[in-house]
Amino acid sequence: MSGVLEAVEAVLSDKFDGDLARQQAFIQTALENAYLLHDLIDDLLVLADLDEGRLGRPRQAIDLRSSFHDPIEGVKQRREIRQVEIMLTCSPT
Repeated sequence: MSGVLEAVEAVLSDKFDGDLARQQAFIQTALENAYLLHDLIDDLLVLADLDEGRLGRPRQAIDLRSSFHDPIEGVKQRREIRQVEIMLTCSPT
């Protein structure tokens, strides 16, 4: 936000001494920063909605053990060849 504010303040105070190309580049940078800030704020609002369950999808429990079982089974052959131990620990916390 400070980058956007500094750019706008610099343009308003005419710190470019008539150098329009430099002023335009400065404004372009400020605009790009404003868009990035806008995207960040949108992402934070979506995360807050997800956290509060306000996006229309009900919260539901998922079985993580079954979610990890198949990928780990697929690694077993490589594990045996390389003699590497793989451990899966599931906790309800």
